[in-house]
Amino acid sequence: MATNQKQKLKPCFIPHRFPTTTLDQYIYLSYLAHDRQHQSVITFSGQVDAGRMARAIRLSLDAEPVLGCRFIENLWRPYWERRDDLDSIPLCPVVESINIKSELSEFMAEPMDPYMDPQIQARIFRSDSDTLCIKMNHTVGDAGGLTEFIGLLSRNYRELGQDPNYCPSTNLRRRCKHSQFLMRVSPLSLIRSFCHLSSPKSPWKFPITSQDFSSQSFTVRRIGPERFANIRAYCKQHQVTVNYILITAFYRALFDVLAPPVNTPLPMAGTINLRSYLKPSEAKTICNFAGSFITTVNMQSGADFSNTLAQVRTAMKVVNTNKPWLGEAIYLNLAFLLGFWTARHVIERYFHRGAQEAASGKAIPYLANIGIINPEQIDFGDAEVLDYYTLSPVPYSPGLILSASTFCNNMHFAIRFYNTAMDSSIVERILDLFICELPE
Repeated sequence: MATNQKQKLKPCFIPHRFPTTTLDQYIYLSYLAHDRQHQSVITFSGQVDAGRMARAIRLSLDAEPVLGCRFIENLWRPYWERRDDLDSIPLCPVVESINIKSELSEFMAEPMDPYMDPQIQARIFRSDSDTLCIKMNHTVGDAGGLTEFIGLLSRNYRELGQDPNYCPSTNLRRRCKHSQFLMRVSPLSLIRSFCHLSSPKSPWKFPITSQDFSSQSFTVRRIGPERFANIRAYCKQHQVTVNYILITAFYRALFDVLAPPVNTPLPMAGTINLRSYLKPSEAKTICNFAGSFITTVNMQSGADFSNTLAQVRTAMKVVNTNKPWLGEAIYLNLAFLLGFWTARHVIERYFHRGAQEAASGKAIPYLANIGIINPEQIDFGDAEVLDYYTLSPVPYSPGLILSASTFCNNMHFAIRFYNTAMDSSIVERILDLFICELPE
């Protein structure tokens, strides 16, 4: 009884300001590279309670108060400042639709300014059943952070179904910083990682039609539990991870479509969730806490899947030895050591160089494997979830970010892209070939 009474109390005092992390600041400055959005699409078996969903989102902005903030620039250290208009913002409108993909694409393409707009935006697309799309500004959180938010949202939705006066506790813990795990890593590992940082130029050449970023689209593929089980069996047989298989299949699809020079080192970027370095009590947090790495593989004439996989295995052995994400964390902390204004000039110059290269059609493809999503974490109670997948930011042409996520033993692969800057048939072909390359 005492617990229920506590839940009905108003949230504790929420500070007006919160510090930004180094990764928050870095992602904020990445506006030259991509649209800074992570998105999740949830399909329900029927219709949800739209009013309850909007209330659950509003409570989530108090439970994780940085989500209810705007990003404030500052010459030395930017900060998050609480908005005073959260109760007047339409947090989850309902759109009646017979063409959900078209409506979804339009909503996904809407920009999110971390100063002007809410860090979380949601919309219910309604036909006979409901599709919920949640967008999170990458400045406040990564794909792992979005997954944690969906877990929080679903919990609030369930609780409100039991008690309309439910009020979650407010998380006032400091958000994750690199120092929380860098101090636990040996100095030798940090030095080796920092020395092996690289920023390779791209030999990949993506066919682009223009520099017009006025229209977006997305494409999704799904493989079912039986195929997923076969992929896992293949991994066990060859003693590799699912991620190795995805990287290999993506390389081979790109080889086929883009036809890069034979025997040229071809880089591909991947992601790692740095929460694995944290204590369990620290890891479940909504923030930016991901690192990246580069694998390099050569296109070989007549090579089959196993040949390419052998190259990926060798490349990943180098990655796992050098752990470049540690050096990346050190670099970013050094870059911001002299303040945001100084770091801005360094980082924007880096992104400008990338934009110039992109204008010629060259870019490094990206594979973002979000991993397995626990169905218990995406539990909306009386609203049964049929399907769930996540999409990564869309890079400014050219280039592709392939998002992979697994829910209820269904693997989803999604690409967002500018269909005014890249031929959609090429993107579709890459994704289809990728699926064909996966072990059956």
